[in-house]
Amino acid sequence: MKKIALLAATLGTLAAMSASAGTLYTKPAVRDAWADAAAAGDITDPGNAFVSAGWLSSSTPPARQYFNWVLNYNGNGVRYLMQNGVSSWDTLETYPIYGLTRDSSGILYESLATSNIGETPATATTWWGPILTETATAGDNTNKAATTAFVHAAVSGFAPLASPTFTGTPAAPTPAAGTNTTQLATTAFVHNVTASYALLASPTFTGVPAAPTATLGTNTTQLATTAFVQNTVTGGALGFVPVQQGGGTGQGTNKIYIGWLTSSQLGLQIDTTNYSFNWPINITGNAATATTATTATSATSATNASNVPWSGVSSKPTTVAGYGITDFSSSQATNGYQRIAGGLIIEWGTGPFTGVSPQSVTFPLACPTAVFSVTVTPIVSGGAESFSINGTPTLTGFSLNSGSGDAFYWQMICH
Repeated sequence: MKKIALLAATLGTLAAMSASAGTLYTKPAVRDAWADAAAAGDITDPGNAFVSAGWLSSSTPPARQYFNWVLNYNGNGVRYLMQNGVSSWDTLETYPIYGLTRDSSGILYESLATSNIGETPATATTWWGPILTETATAGDNTNKAATTAFVHAAVSGFAPLASPTFTGTPAAPTPAAGTNTTQLATTAFVHNVTASYALLASPTFTGVPAAPTATLGTNTTQLATTAFVQNTVTGGALGFVPVQQGGGTGQGTNKIYIGWLTSSQLGLQIDTTNYSFNWPINITGNAATATTATTATSATSATNASNVPWSGVSSKPTTVAGYGITDFSSSQATNGYQRIAGGLIIEWGTGPFTGVSPQSVTFPLACPTAVFSVTVTPIVSGGAESFSINGTPTLTGFSLNSGSGDAFYWQMICH
């Protein structure tokens, strides 16, 4: 009877707990579940039918083994919930709407429908959903759970790292002058860079602006430099400061420009043709009393003067070299040469047999371009002389094969 009274008291306590919804309870001390240490045979499962029907008033009081099982079952259930808070999902359990469970990975789910049985939380998305919580106020910086709505609202005012599109008036640090990297350029940086440049539209230059000089005759919107203007006025780049004759009132139409190229050479241009270097006039001393000229039309002393009687020219050169002609130079030695007109060179020489065959012969004057022929003649006749050129002569000499050992003459023509 004591066991029956204890069971009734326990059930009455549970009923009182259900009835006292407004009472706040403290967590009881951790105790072992009833009959956890019961000996074999002292605790027996009465079966599901007995558990469902309960203790009928007309029946015999339950055996103590059943009583131990009931209290042990309830005690284990309470301890399990105290340890886990939310029970793990069971395929045999029926969950009501808003009922909570957790899967084998520890993820919490909330039932979305009544009579929810046998539906796996991780895959049955129409039966189970994530645990919902209140969205924190924007700007909250505590340990509250952050919902996806809170996170979305928090980052909506930020730009992505990849290809951001800023609004308003974005600001950034101004790079140092001369920076040439991928760092953002602020308006202040651009202003500092362009401050020393002229505008494309209606620029105002300072100092001494410079530009490429256009080709003579250019007639476009290209900038005209002072050099271009001078060339246009004088008809071309004269290379000297000119005095113009012609083209004026009462003058001929041809414009003649004369000026000093150097301190002793006059420059001459007629219209756009420059004769300064094709017909140079060298004058020494005062131009008004000049007595020496080159290719002058009249002179008392000249070299290569044109339209001047030769008998009237004094101080004529007495050598070919005096006229600037050096193609006829020669060396009248035993081994020598003679230049002739057209650039040909005749060379000659002699040599003894050295006892070595072949032996080398060096020309007195190296040939500029090519050797045309080499001839070898023995000095002593009547013998069995035998000479031949070994290989091809070079610009500086040739190699001689000798079968007799006699001295020889040689002649060569080259260009």
